[in-house]
Amino acid sequence: MAREFADKHTMLFSFAVAMISLGLSIAGLLLFASVFNVDVINPDIANPEIGAKLYMASVLGKILMTVFVILIIIAVKISFIMKPSSKGLLKGILFGWILILLGIFLFAGGFDFSKISSIKQGTWLVLLIYAVETLLAGISEEFLCRGLLFHTIFYKNKNVKKAALISSAIFGVIHLMNVIHAPIIDTLALVVFAFGFGILFAAIYTRCKNLWAVVLLHGIFNFATGAANILTPIEVIAANGITEEITAQMPLVIVAILAACLGMFLIRSKKMSSLPSAPMAAAALSSSLDLNM
Repeated sequence: MAREFADKHTMLFSFAVAMISLGLSIAGLLLFASVFNVDVINPDIANPEIGAKLYMASVLGKILMTVFVILIIIAVKISFIMKPSSKGLLKGILFGWILILLGIFLFAGGFDFSKISSIKQGTWLVLLIYAVETLLAGISEEFLCRGLLFHTIFYKNKNVKKAALISSAIFGVIHLMNVIHAPIIDTLALVVFAFGFGILFAAIYTRCKNLWAVVLLHGIFNFATGAANILTPIEVIAANGITEEITAQMPLVIVAILAACLGMFLIRSKKMSSLPSAPMAAAALSSSLDLNM
């Protein structure tokens, strides 16, 4: 039933699943933040105990989102995309070298290494919880956007570029949840940033055909870009104007455009091959998924 609805009403299905997933993530964050007595809007980031509780609330929210997405993936009979495999994993990481390099650059640019001795006790626990949170962000968002939505849209249109663009647009939209704790301008910039990098993630996936490679790249990039803010003492942040937004380190729109252009280059027709297909997929979807256009 879910498969048939996804086929007949692809855009409605994609948007609805994305919004429900986003809603679960936000609701989970707010619920568990209230349980932990943490102010999500204006958290005391200088307090490691508050930081640990905030990221733990985010972890629990993302678990809710991940469980929902996995259930929908199973319902539409494309659970094969979640299967862990070493095949294509290294290839995906190699295609994503620019993400790793950019993450390292942003970390190095945002962290004052001379102040490492000033890191408060308890901050390393916050960093560990944040590492789990970023990994879960990679799993939930990649399973949703490059897994469920990308495949659903591709199966409907047999057009990899359209699938990449639409799933990436939705990927950008779900980052509107950052408006909870960030200014609207910075949030909109992040939406554009996510859209551009969503295209690159989609391109890497179609090249390596291993969703876990993109999950790891996503998680590593998120961790690198946020770890500096956790490790940097609050007095250094106040003095240097370092913020949680990547906009303080690099023009997001320019980077997003470059990432989108690279992604579109990687999925140019003469370089494409087939995506993995589900052995038990419906007859309408069991035909060859040749991406040559």
